[in-house]
Amino acid sequence: MSVSAIIPTYNCAHLLPQAIESAIHQSHRLGEIIVVDDGSTDNTEECVRPFLSQIRYVKQENRGLAGARNRGIRESTTEFVAFLDADDVWLFEKTEKQLSAFGSLPDVALTFTDALVLSPSGKTMPTFMFGKGAREGYVFDVLLRSSFILPSTVMIRRSCFEDVGLFDEGLTCVEDLDLWLRISRKYQVKMVAEPLAVWRRQEDSLTSKITNMAYGSIQVYRKWLSKSCDLSSEERRIVKRQISKCYFDIGFTLREQSQMLALRNLFLSLEWNLGNFKSWRAVLTTLLPASLRERLKTSGARRKSLRE
Repeated sequence: MSVSAIIPTYNCAHLLPQAIESAIHQSHRLGEIIVVDDGSTDNTEECVRPFLSQIRYVKQENRGLAGARNRGIRESTTEFVAFLDADDVWLFEKTEKQLSAFGSLPDVALTFTDALVLSPSGKTMPTFMFGKGAREGYVFDVLLRSSFILPSTVMIRRSCFEDVGLFDEGLTCVEDLDLWLRISRKYQVKMVAEPLAVWRRQEDSLTSKITNMAYGSIQVYRKWLSKSCDLSSEERRIVKRQISKCYFDIGFTLREQSQMLALRNLFLSLEWNLGNFKSWRAVLTTLLPASLRERLKTSGARRKSLRE
């Protein structure tokens, strides 16, 4: 069984060589390693030069992460495709153990693993799947509630793309969740329950990260509501609750920056789920003067510390 590693990169020259080396040195030799440079303006070309005898380097105009991954899929020729972000690395036995999982379950279209997590400062954190439990089989409804699959841990049967399509390049972010949903709607997935990749958390602004991820998730969920495929009444209820949760996350995050924007998103949350208690409470507290909100927050923190 042969595997293509697809490494999309954009202005990540300082970390890309580590990703490439981790793919080259897998215990199961990869069929090909495809680095897709999505219009980088740093010294990416220079940093891949030492690896050109062991990789395929493809450069394109900037099309975003989904476009770079899709280019890699189209360039690949093997039975299986695995993704590795340029700022992450694989551990030595990742490919071997995932192929073994596929071999025992012919109906599985996607396998994923747990991952070690590094903070922006380099501190080791609990693994990505810590506390989440095993998630495998037909997991569509579980994925609707929470995305638990990291792209750098994923390996997919190539034939699956012919059935469900590639990454949606029209989505601004979380295009990976959309693809995992399309796959899990029709196929089983298998989790290899050990950390076989290292995921580096990026030092983004917390506010922008939460709002971007939430808006991207809303795009995905609304897409699924509008799809002609028949969601059950329970699945539609889950999707609407998830949209409500996303608007809550945005509204709650923006409370200190813009009361108007916060309230707008909190009311949108209630439009999608009138019974969202968190949104009602956040609306009421957002309408309070900032000084009173701060006093309530301090009082709550004090009570919590006394209980502990």
